[in-house]
Amino acid sequence: MVPTPATVNVSARGRFSAKADLGFGYDTSGIQKAIKSKNPLDAFDGFFLTDFTIPTQKGVKPKEKDEFTVEADLGLEAALALGILEAGLGGAIKVKMGVDLQDISKPTLTKDELGFVIGQTWESDGKIHPSEIATMFSYDPNNDGQAGGIKNLANVKTEVDLIINAFVALNLFVGKTRILDAKLIEANLLTLEYNAPNVQPHLGKVENGVLYLNSGSRSGSRKYGDTTDRSETFTLYGQGDKVYVEFEDYYQEFTGVTKVVADGGAGDDTFDATRLFGIGVEITGGAGKDTILLVLVVV
Repeated sequence: MVPTPATVNVSARGRFSAKADLGFGYDTSGIQKAIKSKNPLDAFDGFFLTDFTIPTQKGVKPKEKDEFTVEADLGLEAALALGILEAGLGGAIKVKMGVDLQDISKPTLTKDELGFVIGQTWESDGKIHPSEIATMFSYDPNNDGQAGGIKNLANVKTEVDLIINAFVALNLFVGKTRILDAKLIEANLLTLEYNAPNVQPHLGKVENGVLYLNSGSRSGSRKYGDTTDRSETFTLYGQGDKVYVEFEDYYQEFTGVTKVVADGGAGDDTFDATRLFGIGVEITGGAGKDTILLVLVVV
């Protein structure tokens, strides 16, 4: 009887796929904008890209999704074959990149029982209008005159995984059939993530240690959102040289501060500095009925 020789089989495989998941729609926001501005071209701003999934069942909320997905993997397998039986190991590197288009979101603050901020969440409506794309593209996240451009338009996440598996197959006349395919290792080798900035008004600027709040006559310096001089509420937190400024659930940090200066301007304004310690405050009331709350220090 002649023994069946054993052979070593080595094979390589690769796979690449790309997918786009885009949805479009139109709402009445463009028409409302055109009526308000008296510019009929503003009606086109009602068109939008959908940034959320479309629920297929009642009670299921829409959620964020990747609009573009790219996947690729490269694998190598080595097996020892003896007769109709083949057993071996395989390894693969899998790369997945997801691109989620950015949308303009609104924040919500969470506070403790003493009124200090302990968290902030952002939520969008899932509709990306042309005017929002233009705003995000021109958004200056660092308030230094440098627009972020295309970097403001998308969130990108890339994952690289290693997969090792063991398998047993039967080489039959009709083809090869795997009777066992067990995953031994699946490990993440690398994760790279870039998150586009959330468009938000600039609440102030530090110059030579003085934090000038963008309120009252400086409200136009907020640049984004409602920049009119109106009834405004600012809350200040911090100590040392660090100040946190709250305005309409936006919450921003400023460092190197020795003094805070604010102008009330028009409207009935509120400035609450009762949670700010060790930093000077100079607030000028405006034309309306303003409320200014400070910490009383008794020496």
